[in-house]
Amino acid sequence: MALPGRGVSRNHAALHSKRWALTRLQAFERDGWRCTNCGAAGRLEAHHEPPLRAGADPYDLAGIRTLCRNCHLQHHQGESETPGRAEWRDFVAEML
Repeated sequence: MALPGRGVSRNHAALHSKRWALTRLQAFERDGWRCTNCGAAGRLEAHHEPPLRAGADPYDLAGIRTLCRNCHLQHHQGESETPGRAEWRDFVAEML
């Protein structure tokens, strides 16, 4: 559930726990310490799909994706074109 006026969820508080730090490292290790979007090994971040504000479990490894800082920013700005995303967007546009 999102906090009023904040655009974040109560689940975001979990991102300051030791359990989260371990979960994040497990996701990075699983993904070979590389961005799952572009393959970069630079500054890595963990991205939740579905987002925490939608009620996702912050510790569910299946819902965490390793992204580099650039891809993570692009994703949240809606500019990232992950494999299949452009095709899906075009399909939906044709259906409307």
